[in-house]
Amino acid sequence: MSENKLFAIGDVHGCFDQLKELISKLPLDDSSTLVFLGDYVDRGPNSNEVIQFIIDLKKKYNVVALRGNHEQMMIDYVDNPSSVNAGLFILNGGSATLASYAQEDGQYDIPNQHIVFLRNLPLYYETEDFFFVHAGVPEISLSEINEEEHADQLLWIREPFLTTTMNWEKTIVHGHTVFDNVVVGENRISLDTGCVYSGALSAMEFPSKKVYQVPVHDYIEYIYLRDPDPDSSRRAHRFSGNVPVTLHHSAGDRVFTCLNYNEFGFLLREEGSPTLKAHQEITGFFGGQKVAEPIEFAGRIVRAYQNNGETLYGVEFTVPIRSLNR
Repeated sequence: MSENKLFAIGDVHGCFDQLKELISKLPLDDSSTLVFLGDYVDRGPNSNEVIQFIIDLKKKYNVVALRGNHEQMMIDYVDNPSSVNAGLFILNGGSATLASYAQEDGQYDIPNQHIVFLRNLPLYYETEDFFFVHAGVPEISLSEINEEEHADQLLWIREPFLTTTMNWEKTIVHGHTVFDNVVVGENRISLDTGCVYSGALSAMEFPSKKVYQVPVHDYIEYIYLRDPDPDSSRRAHRFSGNVPVTLHHSAGDRVFTCLNYNEFGFLLREEGSPTLKAHQEITGFFGGQKVAEPIEFAGRIVRAYQNNGETLYGVEFTVPIRSLNR
């Protein structure tokens, strides 16, 4: 009897056309298992279509769709759109996801079927020889992994996982960190080859470890949720929420509050006397020290003004934020 085939698929990030082509290349049959390693949404143009496609695939094959950090951020946004985690979702490419659900009037509507799908994504999947997970695992026995205790690491970890010499009981198969090519190491296999960054969408067949890829020949279109106000001069919708912002300074990092934001810039608040000025170049990160992976930025203050004893600074990004955070 032939062995049932399993195919693991790396980070999709809204690249619907590439996903359809990749699936068409795989030698699937009724007994095949598809394991998606997470990050179906954000950054790319078709997150809505990607999720629906995976849901529909479940009608034909045994599909295991794992949770990635971007799905977790999307859930956080749905639960509380003004939270810090919601801000991290938007600044990590989440506006592209909302835009894929947008109507002609600029408002978005996420189907309940998709929300249920997101909420029920498991953090990992195991076979006899392989452990499938989005980002990686801590340096402990796989039998000791607890979803509640280790969720952040399973979704976000890079180091020390990527360079550890630890040999787990099974080979770890993961995505999350972009590499130019599929990485097959002694203790792990990485399948994120940066489709949304004009790399490729990759899959691996198990147990043969044969690689299937769809390279991206053109620049992936970047979309964002547009401002629904026809009289607004803004290109993109501004999202509200108090997100901590740390600015780098020679005298030491300082924490401010971001009042609203989108992919092009943000509004910064400083209490008391102003310490920044218009046209000043600034760098820093969103999210504070407690988040799993703060979002780096580089920007310029384009305006500064007083308002009820506070100083407000309009900041535009000088480097696309998606280029600094992968």
